[in-house]
Order: sequence, then C-alpha cells, then structure tokens
Amino acid sequence: MLYGLSSYPFTTFVASTVVALVMRHLDTEDISSLAGLLQRSPMPAATMMLARVSLAGRFWLGLFPGAMLDLVSDTAKMLKL
Repeated sequence: MLYGLSSYPFTTFVASTVVALVMRHLDTEDISSLAGLLQRSPMPAATMMLARVSLAGRFWLGLFPGAMLDLVSDTAKMLKL
C-alpha cells in the first residue's frame, strides 16, 4: 500500500520536473514549446509520457508493482517464510 501511495507524488514530481527543465532550457514559459519534444529530446519526452500514463491510472506503470509486492509479502506470510 505504501508503494501505491508514494507512486502518485513521485510520478507527479517527475512529470513536473521534465516540464520545468525543458522550459528552462528553451528559456520560455509557453506550453506550445513542448510541441515536437519527442524529435528534439526523446529521453525527456519518454520520461514525461511514462509519468503521465502512470498518473492516468495505468496500474502496470504505477500501482501494479505495489500490488505485486503486497501479493509476494502476503504469500510469504502465509507460507511462514
């Protein structure tokens, strides 16, 4: 559960940081400057895309690993490992 609760603030921080760094690098505050980011800088664009998709509720990016950790932990407790 803790992993799930911490994934949302982390992904929000990551997406906001990418936007701030791109805006600082381009020396502008216009949101339209993000257009074409994939062609100019693929890595920040991919990072922001993964963070945004995770915030949209795609559990395999944010909450799914937390659910798997809970499942493994519960299974270990049941088996008394």
